Amino acid sequence: MKNSLSRRTILRAGCVGAVATATSSLLGCGSPPGFFAKHDLAIGIQLYMLGPAAVSDFERTLQRVAEIGYRTVELPAARVGGAKATLAAVEKAGLKVGCIHLGINPSPSDELLTLLDEPSTIADEVLGRGCSDIVVPFPLYPKDFSFASVDDPAAALEAAYSNPNNDVWQRTADVLNERSQALTREGLQVGYHNHSMEFLGTAGATGWDILMAETDPSLVSFEIDVGWVA
Repeated sequence: MKNSLSRRTILRAGCVGAVATATSSLLGCGSPPGFFAKHDLAIGIQLYMLGPAAVSDFERTLQRVAEIGYRTVELPAARVGGAKATLAAVEKAGLKVGCIHLGINPSPSDELLTLLDEPSTIADEVLGRGCSDIVVPFPLYPKDFSFASVDDPAAALEAAYSNPNNDVWQRTADVLNERSQALTREGLQVGYHNHSMEFLGTAGATGWDILMAETDPSLVSFEIDVGWVA
């Protein structure tokens, strides 16, 4: 997740417009040596995109991922107490864990690790899986929001996140700063992964504008999903 680019200029670098033309060289298939080879980076995959098989047949999924040519995986979640078995399966497949997604909202299950857990517990589980990078894949839920009370959760969330009277983005930035400060002391790095709601307007600024302005760049990095940006 670490990089030498200024957070303030990332989106001005033309990444969205260049996605289609750059794809082949990013994967090392275009003009040699390719982006990944040039920067000595392994090509990784987010296991979430593989669906239920990544959970129901974890070891076989890892083996197939390695056979395809991936060298790192990004875990979509972490269950408390599962570090040893996860790391063993990853290493058996010849892979490494690049980072782990942890939610910033309370979990419906005590078994699922979140950014709100004790820093020492998070450190044990994340470092125990062979990595030190955490990515938050979703902002805080708006105040008083309940999935049970709406017929169309996606539409309801879009309306809530674009509400100019909602302080969800500032609260998200505050939690990211506070938790990152505590987790940095445990040897961990915290980042944020965007979707599309970050680019909805809220009182003259987008959620993305607020997150970029209000998070401490020495503590919080960003994992930019250019598909959602587009």
